Amino acid sequence: MKFKQSWIAAAVALVALAMVLTFFTLASTGALAGKTQNAGSEKETLKVGFIPAAFYLPLYVAMEKGYFAEEGFDVKYVRFESVSDQVNALVKGDIDISGVGSAGGFAAESRSPGSLKFIYGQDLHSYSFMVAKGSNITSLSELKRKRIGTWQSPTPLLLIKLVLSKSFNSSEVETVQMDATLLNQALASGQVDAIFINDVFTQVGIERGLTRYLEKDPVSDHVFNPFFNGGGIVSAKSVRDNPQKAARIQRALEKAIAFIDSNPEEARKTMLQYLPFEESVVLNAPLDWFYPLSRLNVANAQKVADTFYEDNVIASPLEASKLFWSGR
Repeated sequence: MKFKQSWIAAAVALVALAMVLTFFTLASTGALAGKTQNAGSEKETLKVGFIPAAFYLPLYVAMEKGYFAEEGFDVKYVRFESVSDQVNALVKGDIDISGVGSAGGFAAESRSPGSLKFIYGQDLHSYSFMVAKGSNITSLSELKRKRIGTWQSPTPLLLIKLVLSKSFNSSEVETVQMDATLLNQALASGQVDAIFINDVFTQVGIERGLTRYLEKDPVSDHVFNPFFNGGGIVSAKSVRDNPQKAARIQRALEKAIAFIDSNPEEARKTMLQYLPFEESVVLNAPLDWFYPLSRLNVANAQKVADTFYEDNVIASPLEASKLFWSGR
């Protein structure tokens, strides 16, 4: 009897020991699996660069609506004050994604071939000629021998020339470049006779009662339409080194563009998180038309590049098709 009881006790002890060992094995395995899962879910940092303007709307939407996060990115954004600083930061790898106008992008590519790639596009519809609300100027032809203010970029200088050359010799105007935030006040104070201005800055002048439209969409009306105006850019090196990352960035921005198309008012409101303007400004400002590269008119982009070359904005001719990336 004692032998039988001892045997039963030993068996129970072995079963208990096996259960304990199984518990610790499962717990250990689960902990390791948990660590692996957590490590795998860590998001990659994505540095987004922009100048505070509506030009970068797809970037704002992708950040605010979580499209970058859906692609596994933890977003950090960097504000810039100039196009040149922004493009230089992209080429050096200090930021991963930004946007640039066609003149700035083509000029950078002309200086350093193979440095940039566009990953979405936009057509120009946000640049306007404005005059003071009480001005007697009623047509572009009346700008002859006048002073025109505009922002600090090569793009507006060329566009002013292209538009006004349809009415008179564009060398007969004086252009004054300054920070975009100062243009409305410069016009109101009489420092300039007209301004060539864009998106939210246009709307600010209207809502403050300082300005009125002289021509709302002069490039489309007097030069050609559509006019390729750049778009989202990444460095060509980043595309070569990590095409999978570039594809994820592009997917996020294509989702953003689709959201802009289907929910324009809500998309505009995302600007309130990044721009120091009232809701009425962002809801009514003139905007470019954004599109994925699947809808890009390459011939139109080439026409713009050729125009820039002919007018000495870029130093050498470009084959525009090589500047667009859709490598998925």
